[in-house]
Amino acid sequence: MAVEFKDFLHGCPGKKKQELMSVATVNKMCGVLAQIYAHALEHGLVSKNPFINSMIKRSVASNPNNHVYVDPDMVRDIISACPDEEDALMFALGRFAGLRLSSEIKELCWSDVDLDAGVMRIRAPKLRNHPTSIRDVPIMPEVEAALLRAKGTATSEYVMPRLRKHRNLGTRVVRLLESLGIPKWKKPVQNLRASAETDWMNRYGIEDATAWCGNSQRVAIAHYHRIRKGSCASEAALEARRQAKTGAAIGATEPVPSVTHSTVVTRRRQSASNAEAPDWQEIETTLESSGELQEIGAGSSDLLGSGPYWT
Repeated sequence: MAVEFKDFLHGCPGKKKQELMSVATVNKMCGVLAQIYAHALEHGLVSKNPFINSMIKRSVASNPNNHVYVDPDMVRDIISACPDEEDALMFALGRFAGLRLSSEIKELCWSDVDLDAGVMRIRAPKLRNHPTSIRDVPIMPEVEAALLRAKGTATSEYVMPRLRKHRNLGTRVVRLLESLGIPKWKKPVQNLRASAETDWMNRYGIEDATAWCGNSQRVAIAHYHRIRKGSCASEAALEARRQAKTGAAIGATEPVPSVTHSTVVTRRRQSASNAEAPDWQEIETTLESSGELQEIGAGSSDLLGSGPYWT
């Protein structure tokens, strides 16, 4: 019956008109029901949890179709065009500080902002019982400029006294984009934060990025890292071509010459008078012929003609 109920949910109407319930919603609902039955099983109300079944998925995987890398230049233009200082600061904190909107701006006070040190302290209600519920986040230039503008007219201890009480910042973001004539992207609030963490991962490494964003490395890779797709691939190819033309390609080394038996003997003889190369002499004393190479467990064709092997 649990499997039949799961199949039934797939045919139910979803949130959007003329669309069925998404896979993620069905999995989430089955996960909630599994928790309810687990509680009932613990208290002896049922003898089995029917939603613990290999045919029923309960985890909600990240949907790659909703992954969007939000271009930083576009967000800078949005910040400049926002008539309201708190709206501009909201975009700055989401895109360039990686804050969770709106939970992490509610308790952000001016006492948490240290502009001289370039750091602000963030408290995450989502992780209130976790050791990483409080973290320090670097104040990037875009955030600093927005904070300075907001601080000039501040009348409250809270950095965002009005928007901290807003019920749904996602709706506000969409309406602001529409008013500015900018096409909205999927998951506007989540992708602002994910794009910030992506930039940090690419520039500073995953350890610093996850520490500043307040999530684990596993979650960051699975749900937050965004691929810039075509533009990034094109930039990488053009940069590689430029470096190749100048001879500065990353990881470029001098070509390794092929090694033959004659070159081995020649090098051994040359190194005989060199007291500083005992290791080379010791190795070459066992390599007088290709037959000896075969005796030590490797074919002559593998060793004598392959320079990289000798390196």
